Amino acid sequence: MQNLFINVTGIYLITTGTILVAVSFFVGLLSKNPGAYKFSHEFPFFLAPIVYILLLGCWPIFTGMALMAKKNWARYSLFVMSIFAIAIGLSSGFSLLFLSRSQATVDATARSLYAFFISLVNFIFFIGIPTYFLIFFNKKAVRQLFSPRDVLSRGERRTFGITLIAFIAFVNAIFLCIFTFSSVHNKIPLFGTFSLSGHSAKAYFFICALINIYIAFGFFYRRKLAWFTYIIFTLISVVIGIINSFSVTSIRLRESVPNVTTSYNDIPKIVYNVSGGVGILITLVFLCYVISKKQFFSKRSAKTIGT
Repeated sequence: MQNLFINVTGIYLITTGTILVAVSFFVGLLSKNPGAYKFSHEFPFFLAPIVYILLLGCWPIFTGMALMAKKNWARYSLFVMSIFAIAIGLSSGFSLLFLSRSQATVDATARSLYAFFISLVNFIFFIGIPTYFLIFFNKKAVRQLFSPRDVLSRGERRTFGITLIAFIAFVNAIFLCIFTFSSVHNKIPLFGTFSLSGHSAKAYFFICALINIYIAFGFFYRRKLAWFTYIIFTLISVVIGIINSFSVTSIRLRESVPNVTTSYNDIPKIVYNVSGGVGILITLVFLCYVISKKQFFSKRSAKTIGT
């Protein structure tokens, strides 16, 4: 039964990735304004089809195939995707809740039915299924199916949480590298009333990408300096996120996200605050976990710490 569900999950990921590749291709091919989908000034907020294909498409496709082949790294790849999906689902769910209360331009009954349908789909595909993946693929019996010899020889000495955070940092680095090598002309809110654009934004993305890469490899090889780097970098990010939630206005966000009509002036601010709040909450959970695993990075206990 476990093997059957693993194969079903692999097929699900491969199918999802294939659909995303096809949609990205036809959106770029049939768009009336193809330039909007290229590496243009809107790129950081409307990703080009090639990025969808390489990341949102190929990522689940290769992960699905690796799951069916019982590759242990595919479990962590699936965990990272699930965490991102849950974050998107929570942000979308709360955003829909606030938007339904702030928009009164549509018939109340139609708006309620539409919001219910979208919320149901959002919960199933972005919260329910990813949550089950996190639970099922972390069961001991399932872990042993992926790397039985490794598990028996190492006694599961590498902690699951630390390795997972290393994978997340590496994926973040990939996204940041994409933003680094794209054109950035819109103003990007950074801290309070301070914004970045152009080469300064690229430099910011590049520095953050390097930090995430160092954290990823440092966590994987249990470097204590990486533990300190993660704590400092995360605390700074949380402080900036809290300040921005109070200081960033809808006008400044509309400078970053173009083509928002006056009928939806509140959308950028609502989505920004909700997604920021969810991101801060998840970040704090990871931060507390990493702090509790300080001994995992010490040289004396690096060979004996278990999950």
